[in-house]
Amino acid sequence: MSNFTIESEGKAKRLLSFYSKQISDYSNTAPIAASNRLSDEEGSQFLFEHSRIGLGFLYNDETWGSVNQELCKILEQSDDQLIGQAFHKIFSEVERYQSHKMFNTLYEGKYKTIVFEKKILTDNHKCKWLKVTLCFISEHLRSKFRFMINVEDISEHRHLENKLRSKEKYYRQYFDLGLVGMGFCDHKLSIKESNSKLRSIFELNHEYINKENWLSLFTEATRRKIKQGFQSLSEGTIGQYSDKLSLVTWKGTPKTISISVTLNTSLLHEDQHFILFIEDITKETLNIKEKERTLEKLRNADLSPR
Repeated sequence: MSNFTIESEGKAKRLLSFYSKQISDYSNTAPIAASNRLSDEEGSQFLFEHSRIGLGFLYNDETWGSVNQELCKILEQSDDQLIGQAFHKIFSEVERYQSHKMFNTLYEGKYKTIVFEKKILTDNHKCKWLKVTLCFISEHLRSKFRFMINVEDISEHRHLENKLRSKEKYYRQYFDLGLVGMGFCDHKLSIKESNSKLRSIFELNHEYINKENWLSLFTEATRRKIKQGFQSLSEGTIGQYSDKLSLVTWKGTPKTISISVTLNTSLLHEDQHFILFIEDITKETLNIKEKERTLEKLRNADLSPR
């Protein structure tokens, strides 16, 4: 690993404050605790080497001058391969002008820091999403380096985010089709958005669907049951709350519904905590009861004396 030195105590504190805060966000704070027992220079070196964030420094010509092990791991290259290599190598040929433009922006003093996300293809032909922070090091610090780089591998986060966005798109299409009643609830059980099918089941306009009146369509015992289901869902004791319930609509129509509630894991709508799926199964329930009554009559007829 290449040497990392800072000539003055003040410079050490200024440069390391940026990424020592990053390290403190992790549960394992052992590197910070260990560095506190060392001198400033030794502590700086220790933090740099043991950081869980990819860190490196660039010279004026934008080539790597110092890198830590985590950065090598992320970029899947050794420190010998990286040292002396131009930073823009992580860009494709057609995108390298973006790299030069960012450094020029820092040189001009428009920004002290630039943060961007970048998809790269490693030498092992593995695609990765990186979050990169470029930080300009002022000349008055008399450092041999001109830029500090912070690199994080956010591939897993990106994958999850894309998955959630796909799920959101699927729910939105299902919502618009209106095959079943569907709505989005906040943590107070207020319906923030509902489709036309749900409004027709409740016989309510959207502006009248809220915590008070959509729950008031149920009896007190059923309301307690619904709230308990939502609470269990929030606490993670169940993955989905499903039930068959009776209600009387705003217009006085008795109905039987099938309700299914799931947590909304989308990152896009924080106020839409739950997703409700509601079907009107009144006719199906009446048909089942009618069949049961018919079967009961047939059984009674068979048992009667001839």
